[in-house]
Parts: sequence; C-alpha cells; structure tokens
Amino acid sequence: MKFYHLETDNYHFQYIEEGDGLPLVFLHGYPGRPQDFRWLFPFLSQFKIISLGLPNLDLTTTKNGFKSPTTITERADSIQEFLIKKDIKQCLVVTHSMGGPIGTALAKQNPDRVLGLVLISSVGLYPYRAFRASKAPLAHKVLSAPFLGTLLRPLMKKMFYRLGFPKGVSVEAMRYVLHCAHDFSFAEHTKNISTLECPILSVWSENDPLIENQSQLDLANALQNGSILSFKTGMHNPQREFPQEIAEALQTWFMKSVSVQKTL
Repeated sequence: MKFYHLETDNYHFQYIEEGDGLPLVFLHGYPGRPQDFRWLFPFLSQFKIISLGLPNLDLTTTKNGFKSPTTITERADSIQEFLIKKDIKQCLVVTHSMGGPIGTALAKQNPDRVLGLVLISSVGLYPYRAFRASKAPLAHKVLSAPFLGTLLRPLMKKMFYRLGFPKGVSVEAMRYVLHCAHDFSFAEHTKNISTLECPILSVWSENDPLIENQSQLDLANALQNGSILSFKTGMHNPQREFPQEIAEALQTWFMKSVSVQKTL
C-alpha cells in the first residue's frame, strides 16, 4: 500500500490509492487508520480504492491555523473538501465505526456525489457500550484542564488500550478523539439517517464488544433504503475476518441497488 499526499485549503491529506474504476472512498473510525480496510482491497479490484487518513489522527493534519473539525458536520466538510480537490464527482463511501456518522453526513451534503453508503460496525442512534464505558465527554473536560489533564494522560492511554485501540495511536490523537466525542450529537446523526435517500448497506458482527447488536439493529431499521449483512462473529472489525464475504456483498448490493439509480 502506497500513501499519497493532497493539499487542500485547510488540510494536508494522506491517503491510500490503488486501482481504477468507480472510486470507493473509505473512512476509518476514531481513532483509526486507512489500513483498517486493507483486508477488503484484494477483493475490490474493479474499483478505485481511496482510503483516507481522517484529520488529526496522526496522518492528515489541519493547516494555516484552521480550527480542528470536531462536530459531525465539520468532519464531513473536511472529506467534502478532499473530494472536490480530488475532482471525485461520483463515488461510493465505505465507513467503519465512528466513520459511519461522518459518511452519513457527507452523503446528506452530497446526494449527487455519494451514490451509496456502506456502514461497517457503525455508531448507532444512541450512546453505545464503549461510548458509555469511556465517559468520553466527561473525560474530555477533565483532560482539558492544564495540570490535571497532564497527570491523567497515562490513565487515558490505558482506557484506549483496554477498549482495543492500537498502541501506536498518539496521545494527541487520543485527546482529539475525546474532543470529537464531547462534540458528537446523536440527535444530529439520527436526523441525518432519517433523511438519507441513497442506498445503504449496513454490516456488523453480533459479538461486537464496543457496539451492541441491538444498536446495530435499530440503526438498520431506521434506514429508508437499507440492506443488511450481519455475522455471528467478527468483533468490531468484520472486514478483517470476512473480507471476501463483505466485498462480494458490496458488489452485489452495488449492482442491484446503486447502479440502477444512477448513470455512471
């Protein structure tokens, strides 16, 4: 996998790109990395793979003193800025975990650009298990205190590792994730879901330790034009255990649900 760089007005993006065809734009979770989808890439050779490093998570950075995007809308705006600069007029968007609400907002903002949306282990319509356990909004406030925040950084790192996040994530990225959690609006996400008209494929594992199965079911039931693919196992990353199955389901869903609605 080769990383590329793209400068926009407000960001220095890093991303993976390979292949040709209709772009598949991948949005990872928080914290996460473009490589979180790598198991799918060999089975999606008919598409152009574009897997983004989302802002302020150790790869893509803000520039010119631009305010860090922390709300759903701000983070979706950052991806829109990339797509415009990259001159991507039509694409499918594939998301994972907290990337789900960003992709949903992006699809709402760009109904002609985003032909379809794939939600893998997406954040749902209300606080989920890991969100409740981490007490992220409160943690952000505590860690923002100048002296106390410095003292509690080791505890923050242990919390992230306990939740299953990779140990290579920087402290700055962890703090940014907590800031985004503090500014996250489940009401906004629910509204975005309810107004989306593009085809959506929802994928998850029933044994996900971070987001409970009921949350995924409620999210899927709220979709106006949704399809479902669930697995008994796979934890929070079914794309790792079932890459071929997910890729084949994505291709079938695309042919049946997306291509018949848009002229590519």
